[in-house]
Amino acid sequence: MESTQPPIACPRLDLVLLGPEVVELVLAGEAAAASRLLGGVSLPAGHLAAAAEQRHLSRRLAQMRDDTAVAAWLVRLMVRRDSGEGIGLCGFHGAPEAGMAELGYRVFAPHRGHGYGREAAAGLMAWGGARGVVRFRASVAPDNRFSLAIVRGLGFLQVGEQWDDEDGLELVFERPADPAAAPEPGRTGSGG
Repeated sequence: MESTQPPIACPRLDLVLLGPEVVELVLAGEAAAASRLLGGVSLPAGHLAAAAEQRHLSRRLAQMRDDTAVAAWLVRLMVRRDSGEGIGLCGFHGAPEAGMAELGYRVFAPHRGHGYGREAAAGLMAWGGARGVVRFRASVAPDNRFSLAIVRGLGFLQVGEQWDDEDGLELVFERPADPAAAPEPGRTGSGG
């Protein structure tokens, strides 16, 4: 395996780190070689070849090259433990800043609607919380009802909106790493 870092274990998933070597191979269309580096994990080559995933992986690879210590935070493959199949990507947008880390996740079709995104997000938050993150952020397109259900179900509250040059309007959500520190029920958390 490329990394000696163990996967993040979730109930049904392992969140397997994709380091720079694997990401370079995926971007070069060498999914079989990347799979070998990961110990035989089945990579969803068709999904990873999509333009949006190529942009995402290229951006994360540039971050890894700029700061090798940030690699552990960036890109993980959601792997179904029962089949060894890669079904999506997840990770943080970077290392924590001032105790906050922004998470992201994407489950590839036909694996959507089975709770994998929520499971991966919860696993990432547990991992990040154990490494000093005190607050999590997620940015979601207003029409992404599945992702909105995930963040709301995990106790995130909307704190504002932002414009992303690539993705357009996004709703910004946050929650404390410690759920006991969450605001009282009934607070909307919406902001400008």
